[in-house]
Amino acid sequence: MTALTSTSGAKPTILVVDDEAGPRDALKIILRPFFNVEAADSAQRAMQVLRERRVDLITLDQKLPDRQGLDLLQDIKHLYRDIEVIIITGYGSLKSAMDGIRHGAAGYLLKPFNVTELITLINQTLEKKTRLDFLRAFLANSQALWNSEEHANEAW
Repeated sequence: MTALTSTSGAKPTILVVDDEAGPRDALKIILRPFFNVEAADSAQRAMQVLRERRVDLITLDQKLPDRQGLDLLQDIKHLYRDIEVIIITGYGSLKSAMDGIRHGAAGYLLKPFNVTELITLINQTLEKKTRLDFLRAFLANSQALWNSEEHANEAW
């Protein structure tokens, strides 16, 4: 199993958000050989980490002590559009999976998950993020293609 490197050549950073120490620590152990890993046990702590560090991807539990994971997902996608989110939950349903994807989650896994499947999903998501980051930078630097910044934002 291998993991991607970011465009800067450094390991991508993953934020693991889970209120239960067992799953949070297991994810940290699984991901640490491939990625820089941060962890948070609540939505409030996750937002604090996002303010302090650059994060490429978040694994997000659906149930947190201070708010629902889907509510946090919406805030993350609103404030940090370029961060990808994968929901990992033990309380999954078709409706919650569809809601997560509709609100911008890149993927959805049920606990207990297969480690190979998790790493594959993370790598695929980070590859997509690399392409989107390139496209965002290209569009931001190609304003001459658009009549104004407003038109560029509309096009994006």
